[in-house]
Amino acid sequence: MLHMEDEQTHRFDRRPQQARDDHRPDYNLFELAINTAVKSEDSFIAGVNRLLLKEIELMSYCEIELFEPEQQDLLAVISACFAISTNHNAQNYTLLRHNCFFFSWTILLVVCRYRQPYRVPSFESLKAQFTSKVNLGRITTLAADMAVELFLKFVIETVIKTWDGLGDVGVPKFLPDAVLRLLWRRYAALRLTFGLRKQIVHQVEVQVEARLFSLYNAIVDIADVPEKLDSNLWIEESSELINAAIADAIEKFKWEVVLDVLSGGLGEQVEEVPIEDVDGHIKLKKSLLGKRFAQFNLVWNAAIPAGLNAVKNANRGDHSRLSDEDVFDLSWSAARVAVFDSVNDVVMKTNAQVKSPKREAVWRKIFEIWDRIWTEAHDSVRPMSLDVLSKVMKKLTKAGTGSVVQVIKEYRENAIEGRILKVRSFLPF
Repeated sequence: MLHMEDEQTHRFDRRPQQARDDHRPDYNLFELAINTAVKSEDSFIAGVNRLLLKEIELMSYCEIELFEPEQQDLLAVISACFAISTNHNAQNYTLLRHNCFFFSWTILLVVCRYRQPYRVPSFESLKAQFTSKVNLGRITTLAADMAVELFLKFVIETVIKTWDGLGDVGVPKFLPDAVLRLLWRRYAALRLTFGLRKQIVHQVEVQVEARLFSLYNAIVDIADVPEKLDSNLWIEESSELINAAIADAIEKFKWEVVLDVLSGGLGEQVEEVPIEDVDGHIKLKKSLLGKRFAQFNLVWNAAIPAGLNAVKNANRGDHSRLSDEDVFDLSWSAARVAVFDSVNDVVMKTNAQVKSPKREAVWRKIFEIWDRIWTEAHDSVRPMSLDVLSKVMKKLTKAGTGSVVQVIKEYRENAIEGRILKVRSFLPF
C-alpha cells in the first residue's frame, strides 16, 4: 500500500493468475501446492476507495510500515515491479518463494535502497574492517602461505640442480627427483616452522597498516565514484569496479610488500653467523650428526638472510614500470651474488675443522658450477613463483574488495523511520 502526498492510496499485489471468464483459478491446485511455478497476476489499483481500504484492513494486517522523511518517487516502485516482471524466475508465482510476500518485500527493499545511497566510507571505518581479526587472519594466512611457497620453490630447485651438477664428486642420487623434492620440502619446512608464522604475521600486519591509505585513496580517486556506485541497485554489483581499483593499487607496491615480508619474516628467522675468532675462523658447534652437518647448518644460516636482504636492497626505489619477470630477474641476480659470497666465506672459514678432502672437493665443484646452477634453477623457479604470486594477489585483491563492499554495506547516511508489528502470519499468500 502506497500513501501518496495527495492522500490517495495505491495498492500493489500479487496472486496466481485467475481465469478471465469466470474468475476461477487458471492453475492446478496440486502444482501450486508442490511449489510449481504458475503464471502470476501482479495487480495495481490506483486510488483505493475507502470501502475497499476498510475491507483490506479487516482481512489483513500491516506487517511493516515505512515513514519516508521526504517524498519518494513513485518511479522507484514502478521500476521494481517492472524488474520483477522481466525476470525469468520472479515473473512467475510460486507458493513458497515468489509469492505476495516476495513481491511486497522486494518493492520495499528497492524503495529503501533509493533512500540509502552508496558512499565511500571514512578511512577509519575501512581500517577497522581490514584489521579485524577475521579479515586480518585471512590476509595473513594467504601471505604466509605465499612467502613459504616462494621460498621452498627456490630452495628445492636450487638444491636439486646443485646435486645434478656435482656428478661423480657428489653423493649419488638413489631416489627420483620427485621424491627428493618432497624430502627437501619437508626438511626446509621443518627448518622454518619454529617462529616463522609469528614473524610472517607480524610483517603482514605492518604492511597492511602501511598500505591501507593507498588502497583507500585508490577507491576515492575512482572518477565519479558516488555516481558509479549508485548506478547499481546492490553494492555487490559494484565489486568489479572496486576490485579493479584495488588491483591497480596493489600492482604498484606488491613486490615491495612481498620482499619486505620475505626478508622480515624469513630473513630474520635464521640465526646470525657466529663471530669469528682472532684467526678469522668460525668455530663449528658440536653436532651428533658430525662437523659436516654443523658446517651445512652454518652455511644455511648465513645464506638465507644474505640472499633475502640483498633482494630487498636491490629492489629499493620505484619499479612500477618493470614487469614481474624483470623484477624477479633483478632479485634473482642479487641473491645469486650475495648467497655465493656468504657461502664461500663460511666454507673457507670452517673447512679446516671438517678435515675432509672429499668435502672440500664438493665445495670447489659447487663454486665452479655456481652460475650454471642458478641459471638452470632460475628457468624452473621463475614461472612457478610468478604463478604463485599471481594467484595469491588475486585472492588478496578479492579479500580486499570484500572488505570494502562490507564497509559500504554498513555505511548509513539517511535513516528511515518505520515500525514492524510482532504479529506474524504463516500463510504464504
